[in-house]
This record gives sequence, C-alpha cells and structure tokens, in this order.
Amino acid sequence: MDIVAIATMMDVIEKKTDVQLIEDSQKFVATEKKSQVVLIAHLAETAARRLHLDRGYSSLFAYCQRELKLEEGLIWSRIQLSSCCRTHPELLASEKNICKKPS
Repeated sequence: MDIVAIATMMDVIEKKTDVQLIEDSQKFVATEKKSQVVLIAHLAETAARRLHLDRGYSSLFAYCQRELKLEEGLIWSRIQLSSCCRTHPELLASEKNICKKPS
C-alpha cells in the first residue's frame, strides 16, 4: 500500500464506532488465518512440484524469502508445516500450528 492509501484507510478506521472497530478486527484476524492456511497449502504444492527450482532458487526457503518476501522468522515454521500438511492436512486446522514465530 502506498502512503495515500494508508492515510485514507486510517481516516476511515478513525471514524468507526467501538463496536465496528472490534468486529472488523475479528473479521480481519479470521481472514488472515485462512490466508495463512491457503499459503501453507500452496507452499506444500510448490515444494512437491519443485517449482522453486524452476524459478532459480536453490531452496524453498530462498524462494519464500526472496520472491514471496516473507519474514525470515516465519519461513521455517511455514515450510515445516507445509511439508507435513500433504500427509496430515488436519494440521492446517489447528490454530496452534499456524505460522507463529518461534519462541
């Protein structure tokens, strides 16, 4: 997002009621969690097809870091989960396992 879009968004947010702000925050968290699950499933398929090699990256980690611009601290956990989710898709349903920064 550019600075103008961010400023516009902030103006809209400032005008929301307390209830709207809380409800919207809850919706965005739910959307973010779903997006993380979808991304992890995509990473699993990318790894299975070895597409990162076709794109010139020596590892899935490098692909995630350089092409997808993911935070380095989150990449490893996403890759680990993506490698398990092909045989154990139920892991993606567990909120405990979704893309948390390692402690």
